[in-house]
Amino acid sequence: MIKRQDSKHNSILLQIPKINVSRVYYVSLVAIFIPMFILYITTIILYISIQQNWKLKKQKKRLEKAVYYDYLTQIPNRRFFEQKIKKEIKCIQHCQHQSGIILVDVDDFKKINDTYGNQVGDEILRQLALQMKKRIRVSDVIARLGGEEFIILLPRTSLIEAYQVAETLRNQIAENQFVVNKLKVQITASFGVALLNNIQEEKTYYQGADRALYRAKKSGKNKVCVEYKAR
Repeated sequence: MIKRQDSKHNSILLQIPKINVSRVYYVSLVAIFIPMFILYITTIILYISIQQNWKLKKQKKRLEKAVYYDYLTQIPNRRFFEQKIKKEIKCIQHCQHQSGIILVDVDDFKKINDTYGNQVGDEILRQLALQMKKRIRVSDVIARLGGEEFIILLPRTSLIEAYQVAETLRNQIAENQFVVNKLKVQITASFGVALLNNIQEEKTYYQGADRALYRAKKSGKNKVCVEYKAR
């Protein structure tokens, strides 16, 4: 209560409303808590969204690997390789450069499986795939066609250069011993080399290399043969 006087000097009592301290405290808390709560919820939603996005990307990579990579050797499979071939053919048509194809087949692989067992044969294929992958360029593409057969795409590579790559790989395979469970196995491989430019149709992209590989097998194996012209 506050006592004041009016113009006639009469006393007037003014009543000041009492402040509810607890209410003010509550309102202040609410004003602080609500933005913090909103920020907390937003952070949780963002975190969940990032986690889900990461899981989806990881799942997508797993699916792509299952579709486009060979389970045994962990290198690309035929499906992946043929997609690369389509792109390279378009690139060749546009830029008019040369690109090589190398077909690789392990010699007498059935005999290796019969002698040492399928597990040893599988491990040799894994080691061979890794060995060849390490010895080609990053821009080159190696894939497993199936069984003991591999194929390599060499973009922007002449026929002579492709032959040299194949000969280097052949020598390294022949000189290397594959060690599986302390067992040392010596293998050789035959190679067929051709130009991707010489194909008549997209679906025949490796027929030239296949004919060259056939000649390498017929002429004693552990050789590199070249297909010079399209048929």
